[in-house]
Amino acid sequence: MPASFPEEAFLKFGAAAPSFLPRILSDEYMTDSGERMQHFNLSWQAVRYRYRTCTECDAEFKAMLAAQRDWELSDDERNYKLGRCVYEFFTNALSVFESFGFCLYFVGHALKPIDFPLVDSENFRAITLGNVGKAFDVAFPKEPVAKELSQLRANQAFQQIEVIRNILAHRTAGGRGSSSHSILHADGSFTEESAKEWFYLPGLKKTLPFDELFFEHILNNIGALVNRLAVASVTFIENQTSLATA
Repeated sequence: MPASFPEEAFLKFGAAAPSFLPRILSDEYMTDSGERMQHFNLSWQAVRYRYRTCTECDAEFKAMLAAQRDWELSDDERNYKLGRCVYEFFTNALSVFESFGFCLYFVGHALKPIDFPLVDSENFRAITLGNVGKAFDVAFPKEPVAKELSQLRANQAFQQIEVIRNILAHRTAGGRGSSSHSILHADGSFTEESAKEWFYLPGLKKTLPFDELFFEHILNNIGALVNRLAVASVTFIENQTSLATA
C-alpha cells in the first residue's frame, strides 16, 4: 500500500472486527448463507485496493501532464486518456468510503442484527453510507464511529468527491481551461501575466487545479478521513469487546 494510506489503523480494525463474525471453518461459518465474513473481508480489502487505484491514477496523470504540456482540446486520444484517468480516480475515491461503510454495516449486524436489517434482507444495494450512518446512530449513538460517519457525510472534501463522481457517472470529463491577461503600464508598455490553468467540469460550481497537485490534495484528504474512521472503528470494537466480556 502507498505510504499515504493509514495502514496501521486500518489493519488493526481489520484484525479486530472479525471477532464478532463467524469464525473461519466453524459450523456457523460453514452454514452461513449470508456469507457475512466474506462480505466483510472483501469490502475491507476493497478500501485498500480502491485507495491504491487512486494513487496510481495520480501518478498516471502527473506523467501525462509532464509529457504533454501542449494538450489540445481537439486531440481526442489524449482527452480520452485524461477522461478515463479522472473518472477512475473519483469513482474509486468514493468507493473507498462506500466500501468502508459496507464492512462496518456487517460488524454492526453481528452485534445488533435488528438495527442492521439489510443484511438479512440481502438488499445490499441499500447499504449506502447514509443508511450505515443512520443504523449506527440508532444502535450505537454514543460511539465515536457513529459521530465519524455523520461528520464524514458533512465533510466538504467528501462532498466534493461525491458530487464529481456523480457528474462523471453521466458524462465524460470536461477538459483543460486557461486564461491569461495583460497589464497596461503608464508608459504604454504591457506585461503578460502567466496563464492560469484549471480543469473544467460542467455542472461543478468550482474549478479544479490543472497541475501536478490535481489529485494529490484530494488523496491527502481521503487518507486523513479513512484514518479517523479507522481509529474510531477500532475504539468501537474495543468498547464492544469490553462490554461482551464484562
